[in-house]
Formats: sequence, structure tokens, C-alpha cells
Amino acid sequence: MSAGLKHAQSSLQSRGEISTALTREDVRHISKLAMLNLSEEEVNSLGAEINSILALFSAVHGLPERSETVLQPAAAGREDCSLKADDSVAAAIIASFPKSVDRTLTVPRSE
Repeated sequence: MSAGLKHAQSSLQSRGEISTALTREDVRHISKLAMLNLSEEEVNSLGAEINSILALFSAVHGLPERSETVLQPAAAGREDCSLKADDSVAAAIIASFPKSVDRTLTVPRSE
């Protein structure tokens, strides 16, 4: 178990925020359901990891719910609009591409 998980678990336990923890028998039962054949060392290790994860879930559960305040977009600096180019500008743009088919422009892939 990482130091961060150990710290989170001990912090939550000291504040009484972990309501349940898995026992070794729980871990054995889960491993049997998952058709895993775990050694006693693996049962102990996995149990500690699962309990640390449960402690983190408990910590997240204790956080205040987020506010449902909707942010309004900032005023735009300009009004969105589309511009029409005359045919000579469009033709010049199309001619500048290496390959085009029916106004579909293709550029080579960079590797």
C-alpha cells in the first residue's frame, strides 16, 4: 500500500469516517467469487488495498455537493459572423493545396 493511501486511511479512521472495512474473510469470499486462488499474503495485501480504496470513497462521499450555479458566458469581444469570399479568392486557396477534388482539400500527413 502506498504511503498516500496509508495516510488517507489513518486520517479517516482517526476521524471515524470509515464506516466499514473488509475482513480477511470478506476478501477470501470476494476472491472465491472471482475464482482467484490467493495466498494468505495476497489476501492480507489485497484487503489492505481494498480498504484503502474504500477509505478514499468515504472521503469523497463526505465532500460537500457541488453548487448547481450556472456560469454565464463572458461578453464576446465581437459578434460571430461568416464571410463570403468571391470565387477568385476561393480558387486561389484551392490552388495552393497539393491536392483537391471537387473543392475537397487534401494535405499530406506529417509523420
